[in-house]
Amino acid sequence: MNLTYIIGNGFDIGLGLKTSYADFLNEFLSLDSDWARDGKGVERLRKMIVRDRQSWSDAEQAFAKIDFNKLVAVDGWIPSCDKELHEYRAQDTCNFFIRKLGEFLMAQQERVSLSIDDSIRHQFLKALLIAPVIHSQSKRYSFQEWQTQVMQTFGSLDVNFITFNYTSVLERLLGATPFTCYNDEIMKEWGAPVRFNTPIHVHGKLEGREVDPDKMVFGVSYRDQIEHPPLGFDDAWIEKRFVKPDRLDFECKSVDDASSDVSSILAASDVIVLFGVSLGSSDAKWWNSLGELMRKNGRMHLVYCDFNKIAQCPVAGFETEYLELVRNKVLQAMEVGLETRQYIEKRIFALSQGPVYYPDDKERQDPIMGDPLCLKWFGGKLEIQ
Repeated sequence: MNLTYIIGNGFDIGLGLKTSYADFLNEFLSLDSDWARDGKGVERLRKMIVRDRQSWSDAEQAFAKIDFNKLVAVDGWIPSCDKELHEYRAQDTCNFFIRKLGEFLMAQQERVSLSIDDSIRHQFLKALLIAPVIHSQSKRYSFQEWQTQVMQTFGSLDVNFITFNYTSVLERLLGATPFTCYNDEIMKEWGAPVRFNTPIHVHGKLEGREVDPDKMVFGVSYRDQIEHPPLGFDDAWIEKRFVKPDRLDFECKSVDDASSDVSSILAASDVIVLFGVSLGSSDAKWWNSLGELMRKNGRMHLVYCDFNKIAQCPVAGFETEYLELVRNKVLQAMEVGLETRQYIEKRIFALSQGPVYYPDDKERQDPIMGDPLCLKWFGGKLEIQ
């Protein structure tokens, strides 16, 4: 069986790291301003952000709508003799923002220790395997029933990771990958070793001491999502900078060290878990592709980990309504037609961040919606500096 996690920024946030755009903007706006050093475009960018902080909470979408004329030229007017210079300044300003973002995230990454205790790591691995417990409205499966069914059908389990994050926090928790886990507790539950594969960073990875903004995939999924007005200079670089390449064809190394690609990993997945992703339009291409994959593959299931964005806390007796809310959110992001929707919606499930609230027993937890996939994984033992 192939279990694939698609990891977003909510993963790092769930561990207590301040990696949201809102956190970064606080840092960016507090930087010492030196327009002679950073350029007037940086100061104008800061003023744009201050005027509309809400829109900039999704910086990728905000850059797709920015008026670059106002960013680099006085009163939005660019003399023909200065077009090349202003294009350079616009690029430089955008790269300054992305570079500072990378530096900020790198500092947050360093808050997670490189040396993690084995007991914490094994607890983390167990949590990864509990996440995809599948259930239906007509019958609920316990974890034991589900894993027994899996082992009888597939005989083994491979866990893949596709991450949108630039940070390597996931790798620090997993340790050296790929590896096969022979932990007695996990072996006892699954009846066989579990293979954990190396995470694939489809949007780039922060490495070394210097941040290279050109190695950070940043922007939106499609060209028509860019809404800037006509420019006084060539805007080909805007598409290159702010339209994400098709990372479904992103080449990586598979378990046997042979060349593979992300689309092949997804197509071979039996369960896909969306963890810490917002399903925003910046990554619309991914959600569109997942909908198409589920249409083609009738055995594929999808689990969406809800971080209390849809419902603060599901109430006992209303799990069906809660599940419908989650399914609608996922299906809207996929932009599938009615026929495809009816075919795949019953294979979409939800895990909430917190326990289901039972009015008479607040300690009781729903076996399906489960425990939060966040800091509680580690019993509060993971040290964040």
